[in-house]
Amino acid sequence: MPARVVEACISGSELLIKGLYVTAITNVFGIIHNNPKVPQDPASDDPAYYGCEEDSSDLHRPRETIFQAFNHTLVADVNCSVRSTARRGYSVDWDLYGRADSDLSTDEVRARAETVHSMSSIDMYRRIFWTDCGGIGLSPAAAQVGDKVCVLFGGQVLYILRSKIGGLHEFIGEAYIHGLMDGEASECCNNEPETFVTI
Repeated sequence: MPARVVEACISGSELLIKGLYVTAITNVFGIIHNNPKVPQDPASDDPAYYGCEEDSSDLHRPRETIFQAFNHTLVADVNCSVRSTARRGYSVDWDLYGRADSDLSTDEVRARAETVHSMSSIDMYRRIFWTDCGGIGLSPAAAQVGDKVCVLFGGQVLYILRSKIGGLHEFIGEAYIHGLMDGEASECCNNEPETFVTI
């Protein structure tokens, strides 16, 4: 996709920036204060188990289950360990996470430690959310139902904005939506670019 010209300006106490509305948050979970625990049924593909009313697998990568998308979302699809260069395709391995050290090889202990580090780095004081298009993601703790997920031209990730009176928006923070982080959000979005006025 060709790079877009960043169109932003400051007017008084407002930042005006062009972007695309992608989707809205429809469900948020509690704030993560420490590493998530092993799910009671880690192989569950029941959408209700993850707070989703219906199967949203059309948004996820081909042949990927909701459980797999959830596991990628917990680490924002990247390994944050010192030994790793950040790249897409990383997920939580609950089998390693739930086993005793004595049952693991040295490499498995290291892999589990990398997962714990990634979850600690990425999840702390964030929350998991679902969107109106069936996506699962991570947001800042302040995110609420009804907040907008947007592409802001010139940005590297997705962003959450909250609508305010008079067409203004409050900037909430960065967002991760599984399956929409490598340009897919701009490519699949049929909305016209608009100017968001943030305060």
